[in-house]
Amino acid sequence: MPRSGAGNTLQAVYSDDLVLAVNLASYLESKNLSGAGVNITAVVNQQTIVGVYNGSVYVNHDRCQHPAICYERRVHASILVVGNAQGYKSDSFSLLVTVLPIYSNLSVFVNESYYTNLLSATLFLKDQLSFKVYYESFYNGYQALSQFADIKLVFINDTSLSQNEVTLLPAIGESYSTYDLVLDLNTFKSGLKDFYITAELAKL
Repeated sequence: MPRSGAGNTLQAVYSDDLVLAVNLASYLESKNLSGAGVNITAVVNQQTIVGVYNGSVYVNHDRCQHPAICYERRVHASILVVGNAQGYKSDSFSLLVTVLPIYSNLSVFVNESYYTNLLSATLFLKDQLSFKVYYESFYNGYQALSQFADIKLVFINDTSLSQNEVTLLPAIGESYSTYDLVLDLNTFKSGLKDFYITAELAKL
């Protein structure tokens, strides 16, 4: 790849495998260098990855997991590739990787029905709302994210006029998180109620 310009920038999606195939060559001798005394490394976000010779090139293997949570925003990772060989002058080049976010989705069920059914339902105080929330991604196939996320249910306490926040717990052996809420008289008054569900991924 070129050492500068548009061709020097790659795009990858968070969690993708990034494989660099690197040759260290002596142009005066018209040969590629390999064996003892040859060292190819890639420095990615201050982490050094040593290349492994596969019989033809040195392979540097990295997984696009930037310390920032890339599900939420785009980030850029700088990679510096350095080649050293005993008796030869070292060489290096750098490239930029744009790490794109994985877009995620929340699917909410209340009392085993998709949440839209609740909009036209009649509920009474002392009824129970059983929330079941799937937090998921569909990049390169389905991936359940609930086990890695902090999922919260937020609503207003009508008595204290304060904001209540409860955490949904991952169901054991399942791909969703749950919470059972009783519409008790100490928390709610009759009328239209707003519930908010938020999800934030932990660092993977």
